Amino acid sequence: MDPGIREATVLSLLVEVKNMASDRLTNLEAYFGTRDDWIGTSDRPTKSPAFVSSDGVDLTVSGGNAVMTKSGQAAVIIYSPDASARGLYSRCCSFQNVLDIPNPESFTGPATTDDGSYGVYNNIGGLDSMETATLFYFYGVGEPTPIGLNAIAQQSTVVAEAAVAANPPVCRIGCVEA
Repeated sequence: MDPGIREATVLSLLVEVKNMASDRLTNLEAYFGTRDDWIGTSDRPTKSPAFVSSDGVDLTVSGGNAVMTKSGQAAVIIYSPDASARGLYSRCCSFQNVLDIPNPESFTGPATTDDGSYGVYNNIGGLDSMETATLFYFYGVGEPTPIGLNAIAQQSTVVAEAAVAANPPVCRIGCVEA
């Protein structure tokens, strides 16, 4: 992390999905997020797609692996480092509104300021019997400045890289056993 950037607070979540059935499961999807978006000083924060990498956060994208929500002196970034990850947002006040987004894997949208629900989508694909997929989600909180947002992104990717190294995925999306 850039030594000039203050650290952010990041929560990491590791999710393992295992097919306990005897048949192959297909079209598996996973979501992580919230049904309401009170952030900082407002229940009408600005939400936008974002792309998080070790370089920081790119808010110029119309779709990415994260969603950024900010208001007042606070910002939240939810993201997944998985290649299938997509940040999503929809209207308030039910997470079902996020689940109902058509074609979440290709979601795009402009920054919007309103009351809403948001999260990150992952496409697990299919799992054979007893096969496991591992997903990682990160929830970072910091200041809504370029430096603060980059601190969230950089701290999240540091935590992500450590989590992936410590818990190597049993199977990634589209994996083939050798």
